Amino acid sequence: ILAAIVENSDDAMIASTPAGVIVAWNRGAEGIFGYSVSEALGLNISMLMAPGRMADLNYFTGQILQGINVSQYESCCLRKNGSRFHVSVSGSPVKSSTGEMLFISAVLRDITRRHEAEHARALLASIVESTPDAIHSLAPDGTIVSWNRGSEELFGYSSMEAVGKNFTILIPAKN
Repeated sequence: ILAAIVENSDDAMIASTPAGVIVAWNRGAEGIFGYSVSEALGLNISMLMAPGRMADLNYFTGQILQGINVSQYESCCLRKNGSRFHVSVSGSPVKSSTGEMLFISAVLRDITRRHEAEHARALLASIVESTPDAIHSLAPDGTIVSWNRGSEELFGYSSMEAVGKNFTILIPAKN
C-alpha cells in the first residue's frame, strides 16, 4: 500500500545515496522535473539544482547527513527543459538497523504558483503604499482595515489612528 501511495503522489519523492546518487524516483518526480525514472536513476541529485543554488543543496544534505530532519526548506530547481521553478523540500535520513546512513529521502513540492502569487501581492502592496492617492479598505461593518500614506495625507489620520475605527471618522461633522 505504501509503495502505491509513494508512486502515485503528485509530489516528487526521491531517494539518493549519501554521495547524492539518485536511487529512487517516483511519478511525481517525473511530472515535476520532466526526467523519466530511467533517465534519473544513477545521476547525481545536483543536476536538479538551479544555477547558483548549490549552497541550498549542500545545506540540505549536510543537515540530513548529521541526522537532522529538514522540513519545508525552500529553494529553486531546474526542469529537464531548463526552466527554473520554486520548491519546498522536506528530507530525512534512512538508516540501517545498525544506524548506518543508507539513503537520503526527499519529498519536493512545486511551489512556483504560490511564490509568484506572493511576489504579485508584494508588488501590489508596494504600489498601493507608494502612490499619493488615498487607498483604504473597509470591512462590511465599516471598520477601516487598511490605510495607505495617501490616505494619511488626504485625511490627516495616521494608519495607527485610522485602522480599526469606523469610516464615519472621515465624515465631517454637521455645523
